[in-house]
Amino acid sequence: MKTQDKRITAEFLAAQAAGSCRIEGLKVTPEEEERMRDIISGKVDAEEDIQKIVDAFKAQNTKTKE
Repeated sequence: MKTQDKRITAEFLAAQAAGSCRIEGLKVTPEEEERMRDIISGKVDAEEDIQKIVDAFKAQNTKTKE
């Protein structure tokens, strides 16, 4: 009997998270799932990514007010 490789990979975890989001009715694009993988694997700093998103929204809101 062959034993299965039971390593939990970033790909597996991202797929599980994306699947949970989809079950709740949220749309998760392949690009968003890839970003999840990059954060889980440490390729992307989540805090830095969050700050970029916040800064982009702040800039967009400033332009809207003008």
